Amino acid sequence: MVQYGIIGLAIAAILIVGLQVRPQGIFPSQGTLQIAFTNGVPSIEFAPPSSSVACHGNCSATSLNITVASVEVHTSGIDNMTGEWTHVCNNQTPLFFDIIKLTNLAQVMCGSNIQPETITNVRMNVTSASAKISGMGTVNLTVPSGKLEIPVSPLANVQAGKTTTIVVDFQPHIVCQGTGDCKLTPVLHARPTGPE
Repeated sequence: MVQYGIIGLAIAAILIVGLQVRPQGIFPSQGTLQIAFTNGVPSIEFAPPSSSVACHGNCSATSLNITVASVEVHTSGIDNMTGEWTHVCNNQTPLFFDIIKLTNLAQVMCGSNIQPETITNVRMNVTSASAKISGMGTVNLTVPSGKLEIPVSPLANVQAGKTTTIVVDFQPHIVCQGTGDCKLTPVLHARPTGPE
């Protein structure tokens, strides 16, 4: 009987060591998470309406440039109670893009390998934003709190060896005050595709 116990322990030890030194392609431990962006037509609002602007409140944006310093995702954790924010796309930030050029087009902006998780939110830390608005020229935009936080619905699941893409639908909304200060207050939605 003791011999069978020793043989069993030896087999278990060999399996444990073998799985630790396995090639990456066999039994991958991480999945790939991609963040993509798309958008709709931007809306521009003047509060109060300004008669000094050449487009008289019927303005359009021909560019909306955004710089994202970092991207984080929130994981649900056990029973959605122990989740945490995890930085993704670290080697690819800062991200620079013109939201207007993404109209009705989903473009992958960055990706990372992460542990299998359920993703509940995406957070983008925006360091700068500017828009070229008809009748106003190029204006700098402020982003309240400097962050855009987007709930993912339905929740995104990252599985080992598979790719999940979260598509952030960025509906630009610009509010310009009578003082000339303009804020970017987009309507944001995020939906997953995959894992594939």
